[in-house]
Amino acid sequence: MAFTGTKTLSYDASGHTTRASYNYSALPAVRQLTEVFQDLSESLEFGRRLDHDLHYQKLAVEDELKRMEEMVNQGRLQEISPLAPLLQKIVDDTAVMNVSRSRAQRLLLKAKAAGK
Repeated sequence: MAFTGTKTLSYDASGHTTRASYNYSALPAVRQLTEVFQDLSESLEFGRRLDHDLHYQKLAVEDELKRMEEMVNQGRLQEISPLAPLLQKIVDDTAVMNVSRSRAQRLLLKAKAAGK
């Protein structure tokens, strides 16, 4: 088994705290929950980079959107609905290249469909 990094899941409610750290789990529910959090983390990283690029290097927005769209189309990135406001901002920004705005629009439609 390959070492893929230590992961920690924690739960805290009503004064009850539970924490589990692991590299791999045979429990399907743990693996599924880990995948959801890793996917969400990857999406938020795309958002962070896109926001930076939108403010400081608009030409880099296209490369980031292209990578993001490829991952979405391959099913490797599914939690993009939190990025809908940023994608809308890119669509509305006339200083961004039209090809990037079109790509952001396609991703926005997928984000809205996934968020339903």
